[in-house]
Amino acid sequence: MANRFILYLCFIVLFATACRENLVDSQDAKLERELIGHWNLTFQNPAAPGSTKFVFNDDLTVRVMFEDPTDTTANFDSMFRFVVEDNTIIYFEITNDGIGNQIGSNFIVELTHSKLVIDINRSFGKIRQVYLKTS
Repeated sequence: MANRFILYLCFIVLFATACRENLVDSQDAKLERELIGHWNLTFQNPAAPGSTKFVFNDDLTVRVMFEDPTDTTANFDSMFRFVVEDNTIIYFEITNDGIGNQIGSNFIVELTHSKLVIDINRSFGKIRQVYLKTS
């Protein structure tokens, strides 16, 4: 009787673990689908000239375009990849921003179906950017 109880308990634990993994995976997939599209920068702190646009592709590679009207040497067009983990932690690694700056890890602090808030860690401090989805 005790062996049967332990066997049932093990089955329940395995089943619950599998269900949780599938739930997290499906939430991650939903979040990834929400990222796909065009995002335009609407707010940046500290304030800086220029505009940034993100284009998320179906495979979550991202094209980033930056244009600075006051310093064209700062303009860049680069690609990198976003990673979704546990439906809440989203990070991306940019090894090169297109003009030779090493950026490192960056974290999304808020994501809804139409708003994206990112904290970018730079050598001079953290920049908060707010993007709105345009398509």
